[in-house]
Amino acid sequence: MNTNIFFEPWVGEHYGTPYSIFKNKILVLGDSHYCDVCDACGDRDKHPGCTTFTHTVVKDYLNPNHKADWKKTQSTFINSVYGHQTTIKERCAYYASVAFYNYLQVSAGDNPYSTNQYNYRVSSYLSAFYEVLDRIMPDVVVVWGDQVWDTLPNNWNYGDADGGAPVSINNTLFRRYLYYPYKDKRILLIGTHHPSQGYDRQLHHAVFMQFGAFEMQSIDNALK
Repeated sequence: MNTNIFFEPWVGEHYGTPYSIFKNKILVLGDSHYCDVCDACGDRDKHPGCTTFTHTVVKDYLNPNHKADWKKTQSTFINSVYGHQTTIKERCAYYASVAFYNYLQVSAGDNPYSTNQYNYRVSSYLSAFYEVLDRIMPDVVVVWGDQVWDTLPNNWNYGDADGGAPVSINNTLFRRYLYYPYKDKRILLIGTHHPSQGYDRQLHHAVFMQFGAFEMQSIDNALK
């Protein structure tokens, strides 16, 4: 396969369908995966089994019998989407409805403190991101953390992004949003703090509500 993608994105079974709990097609763009580093990380030919790493992470997260500290990061973000402490049923409905993908296409060491050692501006990572956009064509991209936000260019090959005026939300001026022309779409990009630390759940829920990013539609079928 001729692709720059190493970690295949998770795409929920209801993403972009009437059974999604969200009106928009949403890509949540995380930062990186962590595992024991090997010399050939990112090589699909040498490590084809690692390409489903993101899928494994999501399935482990949704498995209540799987215990891990990193699950708090996912829960913090999902709780900010709903605006309350979520149930396992709500978390399953969320992941059935969104796409999730990490920007770095190699493991960033074995812990989140090692990410500063990695070059986010490797051209193949941006090419992989564009491949994901072409494949799933989201309406909204929500970016976790500063490193990816600062790396993404102001033009995704279809014209410069349009940033509106700062918006007052919960007594905070929110600036981290852009609208990107992309093919025949206009994609909303929202930047958040990384939910692993320094993440204000109430503020980000208000941001999502302000921009209609995670606007919900009827969820009766999705929550069955």
